[in-house]
Amino acid sequence: MPSTHPTTPARHRKPRRRGVVVGASALAVGTVATGAVLVGGASPSQGTAACPGTTVRVAAAPEIAPVVAHVADGLAGTCRTYVVRTTLERPTGADVWVAESSVRTSGTSVASSPVVLAVPALQGRGLGPEPTYDRLPAGLRFTATDVEGDPVTQAGLVDLTAALQGGPSQRGVLTGLLRSVSSRAGGAVLTTEVAAPASSTVVRPASGGTVMDYPFVTLRSSKAAGALLAALSGSAGRDALAQAGFGPPTDTRVLTEAAAARVRQTLQVLQRPTRTLALIDVSGSMAAPVPGAHGATRIDLAREAIRAGLGLLPDGTVAGLWRFSDNLTPSTDYEEVAPLTELTDRTRGLLGPAVDRLRVDPDGGTGLYSSTLAAVRAVRASYDDSRVNSVIVLSDGRDRDAEAHHIPLRTLLHALTSEADPARPVRVIGIAYGPDSDTAAMRAVTDATGGTLYTARDPRDLPVIFREAIGSRLCSGAAC
Repeated sequence: MPSTHPTTPARHRKPRRRGVVVGASALAVGTVATGAVLVGGASPSQGTAACPGTTVRVAAAPEIAPVVAHVADGLAGTCRTYVVRTTLERPTGADVWVAESSVRTSGTSVASSPVVLAVPALQGRGLGPEPTYDRLPAGLRFTATDVEGDPVTQAGLVDLTAALQGGPSQRGVLTGLLRSVSSRAGGAVLTTEVAAPASSTVVRPASGGTVMDYPFVTLRSSKAAGALLAALSGSAGRDALAQAGFGPPTDTRVLTEAAAARVRQTLQVLQRPTRTLALIDVSGSMAAPVPGAHGATRIDLAREAIRAGLGLLPDGTVAGLWRFSDNLTPSTDYEEVAPLTELTDRTRGLLGPAVDRLRVDPDGGTGLYSSTLAAVRAVRASYDDSRVNSVIVLSDGRDRDAEAHHIPLRTLLHALTSEADPARPVRVIGIAYGPDSDTAAMRAVTDATGGTLYTARDPRDLPVIFREAIGSRLCSGAAC
């Protein structure tokens, strides 16, 4: 049977993980797990028999439950008993619910706490004394057990998405973080500030950010339920909440259902398997040395970027590789280097030699338009409904009117739009590579397919940009 504890003054404690005592509680010191029961507001001699009909069952988010129980304990002597049960889900059989977010339920906010990213100590080294979302490094792993149902995680992803939109490098970090989401312990965790583990490095938005607003909802109206709300909203209740690390009640910077829905949709898209064909320019200009790259040529950097990008793709991804110039074969400006193949430990070993075969055609022009159309048609012809189907086109030049196979831009755009099937979309993700690339034409092509254009004016930026292009679906239809 749950025990009753005497009332004691609240004491400030360091924030801990959700589901752990985060502030003073007269009722418990230590872990408060989901489903734990705390009792307040009645002496042992009173009990429910002495006060029939006065037991109030309270369901509360784990981090605020101890404070709610402490405040309820302050109502002792009023012949009321409050049974406070911790929960992250919508409760059944409760009289009062104190959720962490108004996305779960609407009510009167009694406290607030900003959402932060708690990075394990080892991973947090080198982030600096006051790290912010916009300076997160690549390669950070993200742990989440219930993205679909957890408002805290959804709020943090809203903030991360807003913060990491400054350019390809930042979006690459965001894509890597979102694609790493798993329930495996040991990664960075989105949590409320009041519940962040004391040993972690806490990373915050550079400005603003979303807060949890802890709505108090009366599910079964009674004077005792009203008394608890009044106590939490009064000076003593607010002092107890403040000493436990909570901020004042708020109706600003809170998570909205629309924002939560966008996050869920983004994750669903990102976590769908990928099927992509990379179409790489090997025209003569790709042999040009890159200033500041220690003698490396454009094609050298392209091969390096492709190897790194393919390494990021999980097993089960389908990937293929073509090269293009002009008249690479008697009938085409392009040539297959590696067919569309599902990545496994065995097939990955075949990709290295394939990437090595991306050699420059020394006198070759740029059969960009005919090769792009052929690649889109090839992917659509073998379309896989279970995957996101795309073509990545990397080119450093302009279409040079290849004599045998040339088509003008207007013909390419007409074919892309007239042949498009909304039920079987194939997006073109363009990488305009180097200062001589035809950005305007590539933007027209990507726009026609609902795709994305990346610009790499400095060829040394290509590894970061290609990494994002091969895995990112965060800015569809926009020039990035």
